[in-house]
Amino acid sequence: MKNIGLAWEPQVLRIKRDEVLSQGMIVMIILTNGGNQNMICLPIEYLNGWLFGIDINRCKPEIRDTLIKYKKSVTKRYMIIGSTAKQNVKQPWTIALAYVMP
Repeated sequence: MKNIGLAWEPQVLRIKRDEVLSQGMIVMIILTNGGNQNMICLPIEYLNGWLFGIDINRCKPEIRDTLIKYKKSVTKRYMIIGSTAKQNVKQPWTIALAYVMP
């Protein structure tokens, strides 16, 4: 989420507090050059719920335009990709976002 200027730690806390997002959250262990890392993931179906829960007025002014553009872009892409993915993917969920915890 560096591209839109968000810090991960507050977003992870927000996901954990949310009654719906927290139920969809899973922790995966991935192998990196630095060793095993925990990665927090959400199903792609939860992407819009997470993204639209970000209050633009609480973000730094310099990232607001980028965040607005990202929200619009992701909504359009998800509508196209999401409907196609449901037809082609046999997995019940797809990872939408991830945070590698220190």
